[in-house]
Amino acid sequence: MPKTKPWRRVADATAMLVILAVGGGCADEGTPLGNLPPETGISYERDIQTIWNLRCDIACHGASGQGGLDLRPGQSYDLLVGAISPTYQQPRVDPGFPLRSVLYHKLNDTMVYGGRMPDRRPPLPSNEILTIFNWIEAGAPRN
Repeated sequence: MPKTKPWRRVADATAMLVILAVGGGCADEGTPLGNLPPETGISYERDIQTIWNLRCDIACHGASGQGGLDLRPGQSYDLLVGAISPTYQQPRVDPGFPLRSVLYHKLNDTMVYGGRMPDRRPPLPSNEILTIFNWIEAGAPRN
């Protein structure tokens, strides 16, 4: 059997990753594969709420939150997941679909739904944005 050249193995692996990234995540356009949460280990209370507590200004998103969004513990989940943004008439968090979620666009400054959040503060670190993306993609579980 002929030996495979090392560069060829890398090229094959790269091609497989591209195929998985482009077409491997959905059964059809916009339908996630199954409703089983991936083994992300992400907890809303431990991980996501902690990001809001550390990075978001409660003066903006507290009891009288801008856009009706209160990010305080015990309030934030219900006002994010499945809730429609009154400003954009789109879901703040569309469980299973980060790219359809206003929240994800606001954190990434895509300008699809206005400017970046948090406003007047540094952007969230990329690892925290990835955690939020993974949580939404996992179905935004309340755990």
